[in-house]
Formats: sequence, structure tokens, C-alpha cells
Amino acid sequence: MEKGRKKGRPPISPYVTAYIKARVDAEQIKTPEKRAPIKTLAFNVQRELIDGRVPGEKIPKLSTIEKKVLEFRRDMTENKPWNLDTLRDPVNRIPPQALEKVFKIWLAREKDPGSPPLTVREARWIAQLSGMTEDTELLRRVAERCALREMVGDLSKISQLSWPAITLEIYADLINMPLDTKLEHYEAMVREKHVDDSWPGYVMDNLRAIYDPEFFEIMGMKLGPKEEKDDSTRKPKIAKRKREGGD
Repeated sequence: MEKGRKKGRPPISPYVTAYIKARVDAEQIKTPEKRAPIKTLAFNVQRELIDGRVPGEKIPKLSTIEKKVLEFRRDMTENKPWNLDTLRDPVNRIPPQALEKVFKIWLAREKDPGSPPLTVREARWIAQLSGMTEDTELLRRVAERCALREMVGDLSKISQLSWPAITLEIYADLINMPLDTKLEHYEAMVREKHVDDSWPGYVMDNLRAIYDPEFFEIMGMKLGPKEEKDDSTRKPKIAKRKREGGD
């Protein structure tokens, strides 16, 4: 292997990506109960690729295909109006304990002639954040903001929710954190972590021992530098003397 060349498989080619999207499109035409589960569809796609449906292309790992299938399926449904029929698709399932708040916000939207319908994406964010507050109006505003940022990130392929400062902003709003407290936390984050989304070296070293480089690419994680070990604090090893001729 050439020096400096990364291990692992190359990114999915445009041809394979287009094939996966076409298979997802074909499944979406079916009624929800007849659609193949994500894992089944991904397995079938991989077998079809191995059989030569896209000649001359590298075959991605099954986990990589699953990720693409999930991405394409979500893209087709996330911005559509939410309703009970959308819950039939496993991709759009909402925990039962969160449904009450989703229903309340959905009803408020439906009654307001100037408001657009609640989208599947917004309903998912409402469900994910519902345990943080009992204030339905606050929950609606924060969920709308998260959904908008997520949609912009999907369209631009640049994540809008990965920065620690954004996470702090969402958390602070949900718990009504005082402004001076939020600024204090933000300044501490900038001072200590420089608001960097890379992972600490010791975390990456442990993950490197378990996963191959493709894992980091799929998860969008930055490979930080290996942590330098400080040998100054290590206890010196005491050499064992060889026994000569018994005790």
C-alpha cells in the first residue's frame, strides 16, 4: 500500500448512489405495509450490486447502504405534512409518550389559517425534545428552529446543528436559561474547547482500536491527532534478575 494512503473503502460512486435512490423511490410508491424494511432493502440492493447491476463499481458495505437508504427515505417524507398515516412508516414512528404534545401543536397549526401544516420533520423534533419542557408553545418554536436548521443542512450538505454553540442555544431556550448564564457557559466553552467539533485525542485512540477508518467517514467524525503519552509520570520498571543455577 502506498505511503499516506487511507485504508478502508472509497466513497460510494455517483452510479451506485443513483441506483440506491432509484430502489428507494420504487419502494416508496408502495403502500407503507408493503414496503421492505430498511435492512431488508439494503441487503437486497447489495445483492443486486454484487450480481452486476452496476458493472465495474465497488460494492459498499451493508451498513453504508443502510445509511443511504435511510437518508433517501427520510428526504422523501420529512417535509410532507404530518398525519396519522405517516406513522405507518417505521421511519416516521413517534414514541407514544410524545404524541400528546405533537397532537396539540398539530391542532394549533391546523386551526390557524395563516400557518403551514406541521411537517413530518417538525413532528419528529417535537417528539425528540418533548421531555425537556411542558410549555407547548416554547417546544413548538424550538422544534421549528431545529427542523429548519436540519433542512438547510440537508440541502446544503453542511450540518447546521453540529456546533456546540447551537446545542447550548437550544438547551438554554428549552430550560429558559438566563442570558447572563448562557453567555457565561458560552465563554467557558470558547475558552476551554474553542468551540471545536473535533473529538479529543484519547477518545479517537480508543475508537481507532475498534473501528476501521470507514466508520469515522460514515459518522462524519474528525480524526484528531493521536494523543501523546506522557512518560514522565510512569513508574520505572524494575528489571528481574535471571536466576543462575537454581535459587
